[in-house]
Amino acid sequence: MHHRHTLLCKPSQSKRPLMISPAHKQRNQRADARRIYERSGAAIKIVFGVADVQKFKAERERDGLKFGPIHDAAGFQFANAKDPAGNPVQISSRGIQ
Repeated sequence: MHHRHTLLCKPSQSKRPLMISPAHKQRNQRADARRIYERSGAAIKIVFGVADVQKFKAERERDGLKFGPIHDAAGFQFANAKDPAGNPVQISSRGIQ
């Protein structure tokens, strides 16, 4: 969704409204994505939805996949891992429970 904001200038400056686009927000989002990419090495993280994060994590760890700690968020859990190529992946119960 694209938003535009209108700012009316003083009559001595201009009689036409000045249209200001929130480009600074887009720059900030790009900068955030760049920092994430530089830190993790990937701009995209694949998230797998699972009903029981703790159970899924334990089963996959028996198969040799290593996960980080389980995080409790607002009504869901998630844990992060790396695939064999080093790409970040996540398991999450968000929207499933």
